[in-house]
Amino acid sequence: MPRAVKFYNQVLDLDLEILAFGAEKMACFPTCERAISSSSGFEPGLTGVIVSLNTEDALDKTILSIEVSGGQITTPKTKIEAEKRGHFATFLDSEGNKRGLYNESTTTF
Repeated sequence: MPRAVKFYNQVLDLDLEILAFGAEKMACFPTCERAISSSSGFEPGLTGVIVSLNTEDALDKTILSIEVSGGQITTPKTKIEAEKRGHFATFLDSEGNKRGLYNESTTTF
């Protein structure tokens, strides 16, 4: 859990903290736009639903931050073919979970 919190704090420029509820530990994203939580006791996975995070800054910057923070890009920045839908990428986080990134902007850093 501490490694995952450190990873997401670095990648998304957040200040997540680990919250303990008895034996259960959680780290929650601070706003509704990124309202997902991570909980201990679950196995990382490559299959199943991919949770995508909407990046508010340039997608390129977030991808670079993932690589520097120990994550792995599994799908590079890719243009979504639908008009005005921006770009996406997928990555493995520090715990081996597959996640997505999305950004409507075409801006790069």
